[in-house]
Amino acid sequence: MSKLPSILITLALALTLLTGCSSGETPPPSAPPAAGAADPAAALTTDRAGNPIIPPAEVNRIISLAPSVTQTLVHLDLADKLVAVDTSSATVAGIPAELPLVDMLSPDGEMLLTLDADLALCSAMTGYDGSDPLKLLAGAGACVAAIPSSVSIEGIRADLMFIADLVGRRDEGTAIVRELDAGIQEVRDAVSGAAKKTVYFEIASAPAAYSFGSETFLTEMIETAGGENIFADMTGWLAVSEEQVVARDPDVIFTNVNYIDAPVDEILSREALRGVTAVREGQVFYVDNFSSSLSNEYILQAIREMAAAMHPDLWPRE
Repeated sequence: MSKLPSILITLALALTLLTGCSSGETPPPSAPPAAGAADPAAALTTDRAGNPIIPPAEVNRIISLAPSVTQTLVHLDLADKLVAVDTSSATVAGIPAELPLVDMLSPDGEMLLTLDADLALCSAMTGYDGSDPLKLLAGAGACVAAIPSSVSIEGIRADLMFIADLVGRRDEGTAIVRELDAGIQEVRDAVSGAAKKTVYFEIASAPAAYSFGSETFLTEMIETAGGENIFADMTGWLAVSEEQVVARDPDVIFTNVNYIDAPVDEILSREALRGVTAVREGQVFYVDNFSSSLSNEYILQAIREMAAAMHPDLWPRE
């Protein structure tokens, strides 16, 4: 995987990203629909941002402008229907070679129009500046659907089922949700009797360090893996100082920073953190960037990695 800055950094710096492609807040998720129900797409009248949509009668050509969505589409065995993806999706395993790559934030609407897509899926990052770069696609009859990054695991389930219903793969989507739920429960059961470890998770490195508080799917992932986020009393994506980390003295530090060499060694070498328990005891670990950055079913990999780091006697590393 190329050393792209964490997608969560872009998300954090763009704050709530409430305008453009995904204006409005993500509606409350619903339970996955029953497998085998007829015409699930026909029941979809809004996207995950609450914008009105008309699902396509057939989905044969798809544009994906979010790597989380691209991964799910590949998981649903729809890679062959992709006609363009965003540049951050370039390293997603399973996408066709030489697909056109476009800017996630400000895609070229005129170029996308030439692809004759039935469906375009984007995140809250597309058009975050208030522009409407997919207006031409919608005007030409393509279904343009926004899927903002969910703040909870329940929201991730609902996002997955929305995509599965929209592309006519409800049974496959339901199976993926069940697999995710089974994996999460397996980790929870394994670490249920362990003492909680306090955790600092760094998504952008010093001197401009970023982390997160409550109302983020990553905090829920830490809790699932048997930990407690030291910033859980705060909300959303956070710029944090070394002084704050020292004061909260985490037992464990995680990083998913992949744009510098040896991010774990970099944290261990910080003079200001020498007295922190996690640094003093060598409890600093790298967590896979994509599975801890993207709000989709692959969060299970990061949950397992964190559980193995915090509770190696209960959940051995794979």
